[in-house]
Amino acid sequence: MEEKEQIREILLELFSAQKLAVLGTHQAGQPYGSLVAFAATPDLKSLLFATTRATRKFANLQADSRVSMVFDNRSNRVADFRKAVAATAHHSRTFVSGIDGSVQYFGVAPMAGAGTGRAEAAAGPRPALVLTLHGASVEAIGQARAYNPKDWAWIIAATNRRPYGFDWEDWGRLDALEVLAEATRLFAPDPARIYLTGHSMGGHGTWQVGATVPGPWAAIAPSAGWHSFTSYGGGATYKDPSPVEKMLLRANNPSETTALARNFLSYGIYVLHGDQDDNVPVGQARTMRGLLGAFHPDFAYYERPGAGHWWGNECVDWPPLLQFLKERVRPADAAVRKIEFVTADPGISAGSRWIGILAQRRPLEYSKVVIERDEAGKTFKGTTENVERLAIDVPAAALGGGEGEGKVTFELDGSKVEAQLTPGAGSIYLERQDTGWLQTAAPPLGLKGFFTGRITSGSRMQRPTRFPATLLPVTVMQSP
Repeated sequence: MEEKEQIREILLELFSAQKLAVLGTHQAGQPYGSLVAFAATPDLKSLLFATTRATRKFANLQADSRVSMVFDNRSNRVADFRKAVAATAHHSRTFVSGIDGSVQYFGVAPMAGAGTGRAEAAAGPRPALVLTLHGASVEAIGQARAYNPKDWAWIIAATNRRPYGFDWEDWGRLDALEVLAEATRLFAPDPARIYLTGHSMGGHGTWQVGATVPGPWAAIAPSAGWHSFTSYGGGATYKDPSPVEKMLLRANNPSETTALARNFLSYGIYVLHGDQDDNVPVGQARTMRGLLGAFHPDFAYYERPGAGHWWGNECVDWPPLLQFLKERVRPADAAVRKIEFVTADPGISAGSRWIGILAQRRPLEYSKVVIERDEAGKTFKGTTENVERLAIDVPAAALGGGEGEGKVTFELDGSKVEAQLTPGAGSIYLERQDTGWLQTAAPPLGLKGFFTGRITSGSRMQRPTRFPATLLPVTVMQSP
């Protein structure tokens, strides 16, 4: 509360001293800025300004009500760089999606005291970034507005492509990751301080996106979230499944969060839920508490007594939850000696940090790797399940010098491989054959395919190195 009151006092002083602000609108993809007189309501919940119908900004507002407003107390002196206060209202930002060329937006709760992003980040400590996922029927800008500005992080809210969207799976997950990439470009956050959270359907998205793409996060925090379709919305079950029914069950494997739970070892987790939630039963959270309690070393759990599904903005802007995130820092890849990773589909989720699964032996069944390396990165030991091809990033230090220059030893599933790292390559590729694991060259795209081993038009493939990629490249198929 002390931080909130301090921000409130700063804003009240700024708004009382300044009578003009810069209003940002847009039309046909082109930005338009104008100077407007404004007034703030005493509770600071609304900012008011007037304009005539004949102005360009009025026409822009009629076409799209999403705006930004910037206020500051600059005096055009050198001291402004140290003392000036700037305030930006919660707003939306648009971008052209690299997935399908459409125009999408995301909501922004700006960092308190920050300007536009990248410029001031270069002049001081880099900010944190929180990606928040909205619940069913909620707009991204509404999600962003539920947060008070923080002095340590930008908070961004993706759309899921629709208010209901895709439950943050499939297109919804891709949208979240694309927004993360765009916000990273704009705000230049510290890559070690990127966080994921969300409420209700967005709580499910936090579980799902966090488990499916475990690499980027320092911590995640689902609120009132359900963990999987089968546990919340129901799903097909078969007592004695036929081959076709088994195929249908395998197709659902990427959505089974509990089966991907070992991926949560990559970061800290804060679970928040109301114990009287009549929309998403608290049993969803309790299931995850029991699961995490069996193996996870860094998670916190809080049930709000008497709270239902939505008990105000604190459902998402819960101080202990945000403090938990703030205190976590993602270790550098080079500092991580052991990785556990699970995927049901490398086309959706291919790897974490320095491990990548390039192909499965049995499509859409769970593939698992547990691999540990020595400090120098010259010896890797571990086990795999249902893995046909692997890519392993090797640290530059492993090149070494002398007699063992560029040699790396792998002990996997009882098989030993003395691999040679080509200078500048960065990765070693391994393929499992009947006799054990062997080193291979980087596999051609033609080997990628679920059924025939050959790539088909419209298939997706994650880059074979630098795991995990922030966003999967997608080829969109058009109907003939």
